[in-house]
Amino acid sequence: MPAEDTTATSSGAAVRAAAGEGARLRLPERPADLGAVAELIRRVDHVLGRDPAHVAEVRAWTAGSGDGDGAPAFAVGRPPSPATLVVLRDFDSPVSPLPVEPLPMPAVPTTPGDRDGDQVAAGRALPRVLLTACAEELAFSLLSQLIEAPATRRALNEVATGVAGEEGRA
Repeated sequence: MPAEDTTATSSGAAVRAAAGEGARLRLPERPADLGAVAELIRRVDHVLGRDPAHVAEVRAWTAGSGDGDGAPAFAVGRPPSPATLVVLRDFDSPVSPLPVEPLPMPAVPTTPGDRDGDQVAAGRALPRVLLTACAEELAFSLLSQLIEAPATRRALNEVATGVAGEEGRA
C-alpha cells in the first residue's frame, strides 16, 4: 500500500477515535490552513518563550526532576532546520534530539462547544487519538502552547473549523 494511503487510513482511525468520545479531529489539508497553523505555533512559541515563569515550568517538566516526573530531554524532537513547517519547542537541551518529520500533519481536536462537558469530551478524546496514533505507528508531538494563549486558541479554532466565531472550540 502506498504511503499516502497508509496515512489516510491511519488518520481516519484517529478521526474515528475522537468521534467515539464526542469530539472531532480536524486535519487541515489546504496549504493555507497548514501555513496558518504553523504561523500560530511560531507566534505563540515566541510569546510564551519570553515568559520566564512559563519557560521555567516547561524546562522542569522536560528535563525530568530525577523523581520520575517529566519527559527525558532526548525525547524532545527538534526540526532539522528553521524552514520546517512546524517549529517544536526548544528546551536548550544539551542532549541530541530525535529526528522530526519535516512535513507533519497537524491534527486539531475540537468539540461542539467550550462548556465543561465539551472539555471533558476533549480530554477523553485526546488519549484515544494518541493511543490510536501509536497503534498505527504514527509519531506525534503535543503542541499545547496553541491553546495556552486565548488569542491563539481563538485563531486556531477559526483555522480548524474554517469558520470565524463557530461555536466549536479547539
